[in-house]
Amino acid sequence: MTELPIMPFYVDDWILDTRDLSPHAYMAYHRLICEMWRSRSDSLPMDHQILRNRAGISPQKWGFVWAEIEHLLEVEDGQVRSLRGSKVKGQARAKYAARSAAGRAGAKAKWRKTKGRPSGKANGKSHDKPDSNHNHTDINISAREARGEIHGGKWDTLSAWEIGNISQGKWIGPQPMAVAIQKHIKAGDLTEDQCRRAGVIF
Repeated sequence: MTELPIMPFYVDDWILDTRDLSPHAYMAYHRLICEMWRSRSDSLPMDHQILRNRAGISPQKWGFVWAEIEHLLEVEDGQVRSLRGSKVKGQARAKYAARSAAGRAGAKAKWRKTKGRPSGKANGKSHDKPDSNHNHTDINISAREARGEIHGGKWDTLSAWEIGNISQGKWIGPQPMAVAIQKHIKAGDLTEDQCRRAGVIF
């Protein structure tokens, strides 16, 4: 599940970064940037086999390609990321959050304005209330217990829907097991900051 499906494209920055790359290096860099954008940690594991596979480059050419694009990337704590890409994604997250907040405020105001009228309500209920998906099958406790996924009142797996909620700073239900959160942080599905905002323990 992609957090932000649209990636802003700044032509001048892109041309300056890639104008001297060979065709194979250009393709590899473009594909890696897209993969990093899809990752919730904005990064990929610093593993040459993984990077080569994601970039679609043969083993014979990877060494030459990596030498061309390495200066455009940063390696830290076993992860590789694009500093420019991380900055752009941070700006996109802020804009998305601002638009979402404005949308919620507008829906709340509309509901309050119309709820006293005999003819009805905006959509029959306030958009400011928690999502009715709190009974979503992905967090159905009985089903999890039947599958043996709950231990000591906590569950050891997370669905894509739940990962999406945590990434947006919200969590409904009991605390998941720390090992489950750590697994998704390590995989790049979540960041520690997102988990803190959602109030889940890792």
